Amino acid sequence: MDANDPSQSPHGANFLPQLPPVSVEPHGIDPFPDHLEEEFNTYLLTNNNRKLLTSRRRWEMREILNYPNTPAHTLFNITNPHSAELGRLRNLRVWTQRYFELDDNQIYRSAETVRGIDYPKRYALCEYDAFTCIARLHRGLHHSGKNPLKKTIQKLTSY
Repeated sequence: MDANDPSQSPHGANFLPQLPPVSVEPHGIDPFPDHLEEEFNTYLLTNNNRKLLTSRRRWEMREILNYPNTPAHTLFNITNPHSAELGRLRNLRVWTQRYFELDDNQIYRSAETVRGIDYPKRYALCEYDAFTCIARLHRGLHHSGKNPLKKTIQKLTSY
């Protein structure tokens, strides 16, 4: 199935654009050098980011979505019924079942309407694939090497 062909995509599915060929990068510009990914990963480790799923949270959410009727203490082998960890997992279970769904073993935020705005089903990014997805979308939208300030600076310096 070709994700770029709308006639072949199933209703309601969202696909990330395919990476363009390397020759599409304008004038040999590398918008995502290797050190940038390292800096991004360092940034994620040093900040309290609640938008990206950690590997552990992704695993817990997949287990909850794969076994929706299994109690949290059984699913995660917790013996103490009064532990803080069990309370955290129960809260995670309710939140996961309310707002997320599993599609092709990947976690997606369910389609919803918030304050009159319709949001389609969308992929839940994880820390380990966030940089790759950002770079892929950036290249797929052909934004590589484009800087809106560059034209402004050129106009100002040409006078």
